[in-house]
Amino acid sequence: MRIQQLHKGSEAAAHPDRCKGRKMDYAKTKLAVAIAVLACAVATAVPAAAQQVVLPPPILVTAQSVTISNLPGDQDIHGLTFTPISHQVSYQICLRYDPSVAKKSGSAYPIKLQLCDANGHNVSSASIVLQALGVTQTSNNSPVAFDDTGNANPDFDFRYDATFEGYIFNLSTKGYGTGMYSLSFTAGADPTVHTASFAVK
Repeated sequence: MRIQQLHKGSEAAAHPDRCKGRKMDYAKTKLAVAIAVLACAVATAVPAAAQQVVLPPPILVTAQSVTISNLPGDQDIHGLTFTPISHQVSYQICLRYDPSVAKKSGSAYPIKLQLCDANGHNVSSASIVLQALGVTQTSNNSPVAFDDTGNANPDFDFRYDATFEGYIFNLSTKGYGTGMYSLSFTAGADPTVHTASFAVK
């Protein structure tokens, strides 16, 4: 943006030469002469060219935290820092099956569960995605083959079932020996890796 400010002077400003060597017939004293010369000099002091002011472009500032320090005479607020508060999600896992009941090796094991809050209330939702990560054998903590049955869970995501307001993962136990196993998975924005145990016979 440009702001142009124009100054208009008097006739003396437009014609400064008229002030030079001008006879002041009306001036009878040295004081009167001095006043007349000073008045003419002030009239010619107006800038001849227009004055232009150029404003700088706006500055975009972004920040994740703000620190305020006090100036002399201000209230003492040494280095107060304001940082945005981030809420971390954490779920409890409520199993909806008996993990001690063993399924025959090679069959499908439906892992049914719900997400619960700290008080055990169901907070499961179709908008919260549960993704299976893998299976380990509990006795030696070693990973085993991991797959769903009949493409029941594309991308290894749990299927949300509205009938019991929870999730189902149809796990294939093909090749599993007798013993206890654990399916690991993530739940939405919760950074914790959760597990669900099951038995195979």
